[in-house]
Amino acid sequence: SIGAVPVLAHPFLNLTKDDLEILLPLAKKQGLVGMECYYSLYSTTETKEAVELAQKFELKYSGGSDFHGLYNEYTVSIGDYVAPDDCLHALLTYKSKQKRLQKKLATQHSMSG
Repeated sequence: SIGAVPVLAHPFLNLTKDDLEILLPLAKKQGLVGMECYYSLYSTTETKEAVELAQKFELKYSGGSDFHGLYNEYTVSIGDYVAPDDCLHALLTYKSKQKRLQKKLATQHSMSG
């Protein structure tokens, strides 16, 4: 494991709310942990709906500007769009818990073998 936290990026760019109602529970069963709720191209309504869906399916929130360099269809610079601090805190807390669990499982495995 590389330690990544699986998060669905900017779902409203390609999916509707109805699509997500079907997809999210299936993706969560496969290990999805979070969803990008705060995104530079989202309207206020899309952000609100994304947060509501994340809450409904008990997913962590993330956010981002989607900066991919200077040659995009639209210009977004690093720092132009900032997600709330609690997004980062929730992901870091999750990651910390996962590390502790992995360490505990590794210890149990080495003691039993």
